[in-house]
Amino acid sequence: MRLQCAQVYGSEAWRQVLLQCGVPMTVGHGAGIGASHASVLIVDGRLSKEDGEEVHEYLLRGGAVIGSASDLAPAIGMTVRRAYVRYLIDDRDVRWCDLLDLETHCDIPREANILRTEQGVASVFAGAIGGGWAVLLPFDLQHVWEQYARSYRQFPSRYDRLPFELVSSVPRADLTMLVGKALEFLHHRQGLPYARLWPFPGGAPSVFGVRLDTDKANRTEIDDYVNCSRTTGVPFTWFVDTGSHAGFLDCFVAMGDQEIGVHCQRHVVYRSVDDFRTDIRLARTRLQRIGLQPTAYAAPFGEWSTELGEAIDDSQLAYSSEFTLGYDGLPFVYRTRFKGYLTPQIPVHPVSTGALRRAGYTRDRMVSYYSSVLRRKLARQEPCLLFDHPVHRNHEVVKNVVINARAHGVLPMRLGDYARWWQTRNAVLDALSLDWDHGTLTSSCPDPGVIDPSVFLRVTTPTGSSLQPIGSRFTVGNLGERQQVDDAFSLDDIRRSREFDLRTAFGIATMMLQRRLRQ
Repeated sequence: MRLQCAQVYGSEAWRQVLLQCGVPMTVGHGAGIGASHASVLIVDGRLSKEDGEEVHEYLLRGGAVIGSASDLAPAIGMTVRRAYVRYLIDDRDVRWCDLLDLETHCDIPREANILRTEQGVASVFAGAIGGGWAVLLPFDLQHVWEQYARSYRQFPSRYDRLPFELVSSVPRADLTMLVGKALEFLHHRQGLPYARLWPFPGGAPSVFGVRLDTDKANRTEIDDYVNCSRTTGVPFTWFVDTGSHAGFLDCFVAMGDQEIGVHCQRHVVYRSVDDFRTDIRLARTRLQRIGLQPTAYAAPFGEWSTELGEAIDDSQLAYSSEFTLGYDGLPFVYRTRFKGYLTPQIPVHPVSTGALRRAGYTRDRMVSYYSSVLRRKLARQEPCLLFDHPVHRNHEVVKNVVINARAHGVLPMRLGDYARWWQTRNAVLDALSLDWDHGTLTSSCPDPGVIDPSVFLRVTTPTGSSLQPIGSRFTVGNLGERQQVDDAFSLDDIRRSREFDLRTAFGIATMMLQRRLRQ
């Protein structure tokens, strides 16, 4: 049997999420074709009568499906009720996601049994149905994924004051976590292992990197962060505000193994493609004149827009990083049914030391906060890519955080190195075949030249897990015991991040005014 997911109709949003999950996939062009080639069927659109009947027959044969309740319920005899949902939260010991912001109308299956809304009502069905297994989501993943909206969000913390930042309203990281856990559930319920490509090179528990935006920093502030990098032995990724460093731009040439990218020529959020394109070109040209070849970009204030997306694509950059498009998750490419952007996004944790200072954190509390973030990343199997500004003058905080990260065995990487490795991983995934036969799993690629020794397969059963090289054949019954890393934040910490706080509201109003004055 081939272990893979089959999309019924080929939704681009589902494809991006499945790429992040690291599972082999195919497009069935109809439920009948997909069901004959899949360990899990992805219902990614409104089913025709014929496809609905195929899904029903597939379940009778013991198959497994996942999709939105509105698309799946009619085919399997369920009913739904319409309700507005702010967010979903998982209150079980083993979470499928932490907190999933939705802020939209949802179709909730009446048989829903997990993931509660802010009103405490179960919203997702996961269990046996029609002879097989199903996970019914209360939302259309394609609709949620392709939205571009931004809002100020608070972030969990063990301290009284919560940091906040302007980020994407779309919870891409939690969408991927939810789908990944659902796919694992559906495979295990069928008596199958769940196999996916591990998201970090060489089987590392995570990757760790530091992104620095150099807005308005002076030479001393920049040198302090360079020395921090050299002392810890971890190279950083710098996005340079060339207009702020006209008198000492050559300092970036002497940084050696640091990665240099483009931030801006003027720290302004433009409104037209031409203005964005011109600003990127001017900043890039200034860096090229001193011998640097920047291939990455991060926008002022982290603000992405469709105009900026087009300008970045036109500039043929290797990747960009804007947390109003995505944060805290795995790399992705933003594509919708109407527009396909080309440049990969490398999300970072958007809370800088400046955001923590706004919340009244001492430097010791900043170090403690980032230690909790690192632990959370390890629990969620996400990259730990942090963000700061040298102008905040908290290089000692960053130094302590880097030392702590290295003690946890994470792999230090510049953002560009991780972006390149992710492309290697995706090439392996496109060619990967997973064959299951009487307790033995075989992984292979038709072209052995595609296989990269740094890309590993993670295989789980309900009781065991193992990392295996691609091209291996092994007995799944011999997997080692599953290791679980506990999240640093409790459910109360996570819930509190969506409660109204007057101090946060005042801070947001002040920040909005300051940004308006800086434009």
